Amino acid sequence: MLKQYFLTTFRVLSRNKLVSTINLTGLALGLAASILIAMYVSFELSFDKFHSNIDQIYRVESNFYEGDVLTDQWATSSFGYGKAMKDNIPGIKNFARVALDQTEQVVGYKDEFFRENTITYADPEYFTMFDFNLIEGDRSSMLKSPNTVVVTKSAAEKLFHDRSAIGEVISFSTSRAKRECEITAVIEDLPENSHIKFDYFISFNSLPEWKNNFWYLHEVYTYVLLEKNQSPKGIETAFPALAEKFKTHEALKSKTWGISLVPLTDIHLSPWKQYEREVKGNKTSLYSLLAVAAIILIIAWGNYINISIARSYERTKEIAIRKFNGAGRKMLFQQFILESAVVNVLALILSFGLVIVALPYFRLFTDSQLTLSLLDEKLFWVTCLSVFIFGAFTSGFYPAVVLSSFKPINSIKGHVTSHKHTFSPAKVLMVIQFAMSLFLITGTVIVYRQIQFMQNQSLGVNVNEKVVLKFPAATENFEERVRSFSEDLKSRHEVKNVTLSGSVPGMEVAKFLSNKLRSGRSSDQNRLYEMLTVDFDYLNTYQIPMIAGRKFDKKFGNESDKLIVNESSLELLEIADPEEAIGKEVMLEGQPEPFKIIGVTKNWHQKSLSNDYTPIMFIMNSAISWIRPAYITVDFKGNSFKELVSGLEQDWGKYFENSSFDYFYADDFFDRQYKSEESHGAILTLFTILALFVSCLGLFALTSHAADRRVKEIGIRKVLGASIGSIIMIFSKETVYLIVIAIIIAVPVSLFTMDNWLNDYPFRTKIEWYIYGLSIVVLTVISMATVIGQSLKAARSNPIDALKQGG
Repeated sequence: MLKQYFLTTFRVLSRNKLVSTINLTGLALGLAASILIAMYVSFELSFDKFHSNIDQIYRVESNFYEGDVLTDQWATSSFGYGKAMKDNIPGIKNFARVALDQTEQVVGYKDEFFRENTITYADPEYFTMFDFNLIEGDRSSMLKSPNTVVVTKSAAEKLFHDRSAIGEVISFSTSRAKRECEITAVIEDLPENSHIKFDYFISFNSLPEWKNNFWYLHEVYTYVLLEKNQSPKGIETAFPALAEKFKTHEALKSKTWGISLVPLTDIHLSPWKQYEREVKGNKTSLYSLLAVAAIILIIAWGNYINISIARSYERTKEIAIRKFNGAGRKMLFQQFILESAVVNVLALILSFGLVIVALPYFRLFTDSQLTLSLLDEKLFWVTCLSVFIFGAFTSGFYPAVVLSSFKPINSIKGHVTSHKHTFSPAKVLMVIQFAMSLFLITGTVIVYRQIQFMQNQSLGVNVNEKVVLKFPAATENFEERVRSFSEDLKSRHEVKNVTLSGSVPGMEVAKFLSNKLRSGRSSDQNRLYEMLTVDFDYLNTYQIPMIAGRKFDKKFGNESDKLIVNESSLELLEIADPEEAIGKEVMLEGQPEPFKIIGVTKNWHQKSLSNDYTPIMFIMNSAISWIRPAYITVDFKGNSFKELVSGLEQDWGKYFENSSFDYFYADDFFDRQYKSEESHGAILTLFTILALFVSCLGLFALTSHAADRRVKEIGIRKVLGASIGSIIMIFSKETVYLIVIAIIIAVPVSLFTMDNWLNDYPFRTKIEWYIYGLSIVVLTVISMATVIGQSLKAARSNPIDALKQGG
């Protein structure tokens, strides 16, 4: 019996190759798109799950309060948190830290030098807490000795090629100092789905002892391994009392400290915090992609139902004959369910071929390292196959019920129940498809408008025509060399200005913890400010406008006791008039003398427009002894950058022969912040186009269905003189009717959803009426083109043949 079912199924599929091809194509495209999205989502959800004890490992994140108000959340913690927590709070089995201080250094081996930004300091416990694969070395002794380093396989191959790296000595140089370390172990490259991505792990024991246990600087990620069944809430509750014992620094005492313990596997998708090193995933984006995948699947399986119903009227006599020959409704139901299963399985097989072909391009869209190895994961298969089985059965169920319910006598005569004057299930599905397609179109347009809005808004700072050089490694007469190099740059005809600073626009600026303000009144209130160290030329080079006071000026001396603030800083100073701020004094933590405000700038965007304005203060590079500039910005003229970069590299070699020459363009660097939004927009566009295409296949099926059902009516109308245009109008009116209903459903849902999405942005575009007008036009034009193409074929048919077929 089963063999007969299969033979009948393949006979039916081969009888109408065009319709079968449309069925398979729509399902295969829908399944392939959904599998790609599922792979991406699965990858994002897999971060850090390859470690053992993942249910017991947490990252300690810092919270700062003023009274009961949470003012700041940092991903980092203080150097001293880990040991103090382990020694004083029950339930903590172990801790490990990695430092974010000086992650970018010049790595040297003999006469070779590379600038690397994947350098950290780590505790010996780090490699016992986390399961990174060891290639060479002894895990039990890794990083216990000072001036030792563990490197990844890629780093070792870069420096030593095929030779063993164990025992080799490499140097690490910053603008302040140079350190030599012996390689004691080599590990496998850290997986792509690890939120920690470093290549060089220097022993924490290489740092001074005072820094190892310091509670002032928050420059490390601290991880704790809890005892089994230990609640993280208990640790969080116990921490504030512990912090009060260790906040011995005067500047820290007025700030209330707390912590959050974030599960290791939640870090990648948890909300962004200050001082996150790696690009984080976005739960909202994942949910939106899953929604798109669901929409595409609904459209694809809806198409199958519509096409199956459309074909059912070609099979009425076949069904009647089989019923006269003794086939019961159950047997027919099984036959049609099997047909659905075969088509869906064939589409699934075809979809895997499409996935293999499309995966390299999809990686480019998502900027991810997706591989087919994800297909080896049991959970991925269980989820995908569950969805597939449910969808395949559901999409086959309704056609099977309809087809098996035809009455033999009516089927022989070709008279079956008609939905001509009712809102049939096929039309319901088309309304759903139109509504979903319109939702995707409007959503994609609004996402792109928001990205363009952010990229085209005035930043309040000029990042165009600027080359930024990364500061060289320390060498003899370092400051004199930097000064001479800067003067040489200024003397070049293609250079307009040169400035040295601690950061540049687009970078996260270091915060001074709880800046203590004394603006002409007695106050112990502490605030957090971003502190940007600059020279005399920074504000001119980046063209940041002043609204009160003056800029730093050499004629007033070194200005190391002066301060410039932005508008947002005035809000924290509780000063309404910028002119009133001039001359006020501000106490900065750790500094013995106050700084005098000499100017106020307009707010500008230090980070992307995904972030609100933040309070920023400028001080001179020389103001704090332990801070040095990290970047040299060269403002150049017009299109002279090729000539300029070539000359810069030659001059660099004269002064800094032991440092690699590394640069980037300020505007490109700033725009990189929108990379994730652009990637998300590109993915939405891709799948919106795909959804529209698959939806048009369904519309083709519905139009074909309607033409087949009304073949006699068309013949009669043509005999009575109806024009081709009037017949096309019959089909078009019905489609327009369905589109209007879809618009009524989709527009309010889209407006509500996209407005809520835009509310997450402090600077957002407006949702204009024409977005929906153009989207409706696009949907209508595409849909009507499909309908007209199919109805034109029916309108041109011979009326005599139509009457014979209909009679």
